Formats: sequence, C-alpha cells, structure tokens
Amino acid sequence: MKKNYVNIYEEYKQKFYQIPKVFFTNEKYIDLSNNAKMAWGILRDRSSLSKKNNWYDKVTGNIYFQYSNESLQRILNINSRTTIAKIKKELITAELIEQKQVGYNQPNKLYLLYPEINDDDILKIDENETVVIPIKDGCPKNGRPENEHSDVQKMNTSNTDINNTNYLDTIKEDTKKIDTRKQQQEIYLLNHFAETHEEHSFLNKQNLELIGLFSDTLADAENMQGVILRAKKDVEKKQDAVLILDDGYLHDETLAIQEDIRKTLHRIYQKRKTDSTIKNIDNYTYGAFKNLFNQKLGEWKMLTSDTQDTVAMHDWV
Repeated sequence: MKKNYVNIYEEYKQKFYQIPKVFFTNEKYIDLSNNAKMAWGILRDRSSLSKKNNWYDKVTGNIYFQYSNESLQRILNINSRTTIAKIKKELITAELIEQKQVGYNQPNKLYLLYPEINDDDILKIDENETVVIPIKDGCPKNGRPENEHSDVQKMNTSNTDINNTNYLDTIKEDTKKIDTRKQQQEIYLLNHFAETHEEHSFLNKQNLELIGLFSDTLADAENMQGVILRAKKDVEKKQDAVLILDDGYLHDETLAIQEDIRKTLHRIYQKRKTDSTIKNIDNYTYGAFKNLFNQKLGEWKMLTSDTQDTVAMHDWV
C-alpha cells in the first residue's frame, strides 16, 4: 500500500494568489484591468508578511507594507513603468490601496483595503456558485434512473395550477421565509458593521458602531460612511493637505477628533428624527462634517509647521 507523505513540492503546489469574486460582480470593480485585479492579489499576499514584521500603525492597527514598483513590474512581467503606475492608480481610484511617502528613494508605505460588497454581489456570487444539473429526457444527467419520472412529473396538474389556493399559499409562505431571512442577514451585517469596516476605515470602532446602530439597512450605513469620507477628501483637496489620524505622536489629537466625529454623528441622527425641515440628510451630513474637518485641519496647521503633520496632495499619490 502506497504511503501518502506530506511533501514539500505538493505543499508549494497549493500556494495561490487570491482575487475576490466581488471584483467580477460589483460595478465599482468590473472595469478594473485584469492586471490591476491580479496586482491586488499579489499585494494582499505581500501584506500578510507585514504581520511577521510587526509593520502596522500603533494607533489604528492598520497593516502597511513596502513593495516597489520595480518588484511589481517584475512579478507581473510588465516592462513598462508607465503601465505599473497606471495599475496602481486604478487600485487607488477604486479605494483598494492607499500609499504614503516615506522618504527619498524609498518605497512608499502601502495600505491594502478590502473591496466593498453589497446584497447584489452576494446574490450574484451565490448564483455563480450554484450547480446546475442538466436535464435530459426528464431525468437529471447522472442522477435519477431513466425509468423513473422527475418529481415535477409526479405532481398532479391541479397542484401546479396558478389558480390553486394551496399553491398560492405555498408561494406566499416561501416569500415570507425569504423576506425574513433577508431581514436577519441585514440585522447581522449591521450588528457587525464596526467589526467588518474598522480595519480599513479612518473612523474608530465606537463611531462605526454608532453608524450601524442608527442605520436601517447596510446600504444606509455604507452611504453614511461614504458621505463622511467624501467630506474629508474634499476638505483635504481644498486645503492641499491631509488630515492624519494614525500618527503615534498625534494620539491625543486623534482621540479628540474621533470624539468630535461622534458628537457630530449624534447631532445628525437626532436632527434626522426630530427636524422635519431637513429634506436631504446626505447634504446636511456632508455640510456638518465638511465644517468639522475644515476646523480641525485649520487647528492642526496652526499648532505645527512640521511637514509631517500635513502632506501635499501631489506628493501623496
């Protein structure tokens, strides 16, 4: 009897780069080039090494890694430096990676972000994973014996009549079960919203939990986070600077900003429930956070003239 030893060559055959299926279902990622999708898989594999090196921001816990354009160019077998720059720009635009400059002639700090996913993606992925058994002569291929009728053929015609009360009641009951299941899934995802998003969000766990608590659907929670992020980016672009939340020496200021974010969220949710004059809550939210980030970035500029506190936008990407 042949013995099946654990073999080093077999082990290395099982090493793969992983690419999320949502890249092929979500409109935000479908148009990414195949090189960009493959590059994300390679960078994700690379980021796992950072855990061994303890490369992570001490305040947020966000993992970073360093991987030069030349290394990415070599592993993707691409000769053009312009093409590599374009691939990285695709990933940055899709909010799948962020990079921060470290110093002259040194590779940038890279941060990997997980892709967003919604209910439509889940349905599409499940559909793609569903096994369809082809039917031949009323019998599933390699399934039911040829001399036995299918379950559908065994049913009485009256049972499949759309006017049959029992048949309609069954459909209604099945629909209720589906709706209940979707509601349970929605509640579960909202309850774990902070846990799912904390790793790749500048908002802390407390603020993410607050968003999850006051959101009716996962889409509402994602939208609120997106509006806040848009306000932050617009302020940074206008002031030609970056509001940094993860530097160790700014720990106290970071906590203060997160507390101000919490108070602003609290005020917004209270307004949404009590002030009927607010017709567009997204616009109200955007304005509130734009004012907050303008104020905070202005205060930081006054407190310090060190260029490490703010980074010019054209040097950042």
